[in-house]
Amino acid sequence: MTSMLPFTVFGIARTIQQYREYTELGKSQDVGESGGKMLRLQKSPLKKSLSTQASEADKTEKMIGSAKHNAWRIPLLFLLVWVISGYSLLSHKEFRFIQPLLPIFIMFTSFGITQYLSSRIRISKLLIVLLVITNLPVGIYMSLIHQRGVVDVMSYLRKEAQNGRVDEIGFLMPCHSTPGYCNLHVNVPMWFLTCEPPIEIPENELGNYMDESDMFYADPVGFLQREFDKVPHDNVMHMHDSNKRKWPSHLVMFENLMSDIGTLLTGSSYRECARFFNSHFHDDSRRRGDVIVLCIRRAEDNL
Repeated sequence: MTSMLPFTVFGIARTIQQYREYTELGKSQDVGESGGKMLRLQKSPLKKSLSTQASEADKTEKMIGSAKHNAWRIPLLFLLVWVISGYSLLSHKEFRFIQPLLPIFIMFTSFGITQYLSSRIRISKLLIVLLVITNLPVGIYMSLIHQRGVVDVMSYLRKEAQNGRVDEIGFLMPCHSTPGYCNLHVNVPMWFLTCEPPIEIPENELGNYMDESDMFYADPVGFLQREFDKVPHDNVMHMHDSNKRKWPSHLVMFENLMSDIGTLLTGSSYRECARFFNSHFHDDSRRRGDVIVLCIRRAEDNL
């Protein structure tokens, strides 16, 4: 959550600060390890009392001990910098590339919170309440509501397939928008628009490369007319073109796409058989709106 970001930065800053204090004090003090980490007191001016010397030595020892205890975070900090810097050099970036770093960020965030609370005890309760108020509703919304339609539709298709009402499923969506057979658990043909990386494309042609998903969204109607048979209509028989795809019994798409291909499917055998709420907002315009399932009318539907 973005509200936790200041604590992440604070935790990283405190880690660096403590490590610097440890290295600087380690150079100026002689630290021994007999029966534990003990600091040998250097000779001090006579005007200082023994109690003052002991108090300062105790503070210094605790500071070194705390910094040394937290020094293991430094390699993790270097790991964060290394991985993020490396991926930043790539032209293609995705959140999932740095997702494995999330536990490390959480660790620095928790460390930052503990350091912050220990230094500002008076407002600690208010801070905790503020964190709960800002994060709990957002967490519930993002976990249970936002983009749930892409999962709900698979549950619906699984039940339909188990009841023998699905022959084939086609996903007219950006690739990997929904789960696959891991949610369906039924052996029925299923396809989606692909987005393979241009492995065998010459380097001088990479700038113009378009995967199947890009080509579809550049001209949805033209793509369907080129790649598929004629749209099925009730009581109309068409000769199948072996060079083109057959229309599946179920088409799954985002609501935003209907404004582009709705006219092509008007009057066809397809009807809307299910609709699932997906999100109130989305940064990708192709994924906006509900998730819609279109299915071909069966003979029993007209009875």
